[in-house]
Amino acid sequence: MGDQPATSQTVENARITALRGGLVYCRDDPFLTDPAKAFVYEPDGLVICRDGVIQAVGDYSALKPDLPADCTVEDHSGHLIAPGFIDTHIHFPQIDVIAAHGKQLLDWLEQHTCLLYTSRCV
Repeated sequence: MGDQPATSQTVENARITALRGGLVYCRDDPFLTDPAKAFVYEPDGLVICRDGVIQAVGDYSALKPDLPADCTVEDHSGHLIAPGFIDTHIHFPQIDVIAAHGKQLLDWLEQHTCLLYTSRCV
């Protein structure tokens, strides 16, 4: 399949990716507005990306006509897509050793992180 998703098409020198499925995303900041208005759930949604940047998100039937005729939609119906979601969680005890010594993940976990939780890693 290569480095690009099967749904990518070259249109006007841009790579278009289209993903269909259930969508959940924020329309606004739920801490500053009514959460019922901030969150959106789209049971049959479409995410359109151009060169890896989200271009449009919404109802599949409303957005499908915006796609180039030769663009394949990758169907994830029955699954949930969270466009724009970035997992920024941290584990508090690891704050002081995040990216310590530029190690590979397993080395970092064994040599730095596990020591914070216990005297020895099992």
